[in-house]
Amino acid sequence: MYLRGFYIQEIASRLAWIKAQVEVLDSLNLYDINIHSETFFCGLLNVIFGYNLKNINDSEKNFPSIDLEDKLNRVAIQVTTQEASAKIQYTLDKFFENKLDKTFDRLIVLIIGTKLHYTKTFKVKEGFSFSREDDIWDTSFLIQEIKKKETTGLEKVFDYLSKELTPANGYTGFSPAKVAQDMYNKAHALCTVKLHAAGIQEDIAARIIDADIASSKYQYILDSAFSGKQYLTGDFGAGKSHALTILVQQLANNYLDDTNNPLPLFIQAKELSRIGSVQQWIDSLNIGSISYLLLIDGLDEVDVKFATQIIEDIDILAISNPQSKIVVSSRPLFAISKSGKTFEILQLTDKERNALYDSIVGDSSSNFAFHLSRF
Repeated sequence: MYLRGFYIQEIASRLAWIKAQVEVLDSLNLYDINIHSETFFCGLLNVIFGYNLKNINDSEKNFPSIDLEDKLNRVAIQVTTQEASAKIQYTLDKFFENKLDKTFDRLIVLIIGTKLHYTKTFKVKEGFSFSREDDIWDTSFLIQEIKKKETTGLEKVFDYLSKELTPANGYTGFSPAKVAQDMYNKAHALCTVKLHAAGIQEDIAARIIDADIASSKYQYILDSAFSGKQYLTGDFGAGKSHALTILVQQLANNYLDDTNNPLPLFIQAKELSRIGSVQQWIDSLNIGSISYLLLIDGLDEVDVKFATQIIEDIDILAISNPQSKIVVSSRPLFAISKSGKTFEILQLTDKERNALYDSIVGDSSSNFAFHLSRF
């Protein structure tokens, strides 16, 4: 699973939310959020760069020139929403006026927003280094620095943001990347449960899932969906659910790696029966106009009346949102058999059967196991 992509997109989404909130509230002359931002970014910068920053204003209100200090690393930081060069020069002037250069070797101006393309040479005290390229940071700079981290480092940043940005202070936690991750987790769990139910051990099930995700054996289903066919049919036990859950995991990986790919939306028909309609469920995800591939499993597992409603729902979706595609799995039903929108799940090839057999038994005796299947 591409956790890096998930973490990076979720982190970027949350920092973009902070930036937007600060900009809007500043335009309304509501500056309380700036005070809270000092503490927020104090903790965030400690996580990102390993600093030991403290918020000076916690102990001394309106401390001149700087907001955060790390005396151990001799770093001082001014947190501001003002990107103008005059503000930066004022910060530098106050920094030297208060002789803070004797305590700190570096001054960083962190702009909550987007910094300008500065051409001015800022005036600093002789012997003190201040770079308009390296010492003026903004939200985009932080995201680029975060992207350089290993996955474990990204996880620490993500955990900090998850703790600090809660629904109570306005952030809902929504992002398309989170939807993709949720769909992956759901499909993976269902896939694992079905393999366990077939008597396959956990470690073997994991190998089978990983191998199937890495394969292209179900590409024909996606090809059929993008050619306009919608219903994947097959008898009980033919592997429809397994195929869909593998595709969801593949599609989620692809989306997290590149958001130009369609976002997978996966749900079981019996879940929809508790929600009310396909459209209600999609609306609840708040995905807006993002292109998606909707996969619904088990149309034959709900009563005929609700199955008919689902069929009507997806017909409307196919017309109203043509850039997004749909795959619905079902045993053959009269309601869809005449539609011309059906295609059957394919049997495994001998090669795929052999690979599956090898995964289960842990050896390469499959060359003989399916010998009779060729006659």
